[in-house]
Amino acid sequence: MTRQLPVKKSYIKFIAVIAMSIASIGIIGFVLLQSSQKAKQSDDAIKLFSNFIKADTLLALSLSELPSKTIFTKTFTIADSPQKASGKKSSNITLSASDTKPINQPQGEVLKRIHHLPGGNEVEYFFSINSQKIAYQKMIDGKIIESEGEIPDGIVKFIDHYENVTGEETYKNGKRQGIARTYDNSNLLLRESVYNAGKLVSSKEFYPTGEIRLIANYTNAKQGVNLKEIGVGKIFYRDGSLKYEWRFTNDQTQGTRKAYGKDGQIISEEQYIADNKYETY
Repeated sequence: MTRQLPVKKSYIKFIAVIAMSIASIGIIGFVLLQSSQKAKQSDDAIKLFSNFIKADTLLALSLSELPSKTIFTKTFTIADSPQKASGKKSSNITLSASDTKPINQPQGEVLKRIHHLPGGNEVEYFFSINSQKIAYQKMIDGKIIESEGEIPDGIVKFIDHYENVTGEETYKNGKRQGIARTYDNSNLLLRESVYNAGKLVSSKEFYPTGEIRLIANYTNAKQGVNLKEIGVGKIFYRDGSLKYEWRFTNDQTQGTRKAYGKDGQIISEEQYIADNKYETY
């Protein structure tokens, strides 16, 4: 006959404590897991917001490097990536821009006022829209040595009180480009010039009565000499006969110039020697 031993109450309590401990550990683990997932979601949100701010900042910093007549409007789109199928989610930020007008720049007709400095070879340009200054340039012998602000691409009208002329020209990337026309105070055409990236390519001048006074081409003009008569040019009498001509190009070591009487006879003939001087020959 087998004898059954009695179970002590203290042993039962011990088992119960162990069971409760295991249950508590499970609950704590579940809570920690939920907290971790929420923290991860919070971290993703923080990262998204950080990317939003970074993109906005980069856009603002890049505006000054973009062409004039460009304004940017920001469109932020949060899109799900292909990772969504695997239970993960990422966010992409898309920026779109529209090419319209400059930011914070007044709109209207661009006017350039020309100011001649003592010496004759220095000139200042003041650009404005509706009397508000938008840009400034200083030039010596046709070269820009100082510049500030931004000149919108397109037609610019100018006024020169010293020479008592007005006109219009086209600017691109802050430099004259294409045809420029100059008129006298009676609105008669005096000069028509062609520029390429700010460099004078050719010029044609007229008498007030409309006859051609001068034609010049500076495409292959001699470099490194301080002379106005470079390239190839001719000046005419009102009747169209040749009055004066010059030629000094890059393929010449010595430039020449000639003057003619109304009868077509040569009055003088000179050849360039050095140091911006000519001698008769």
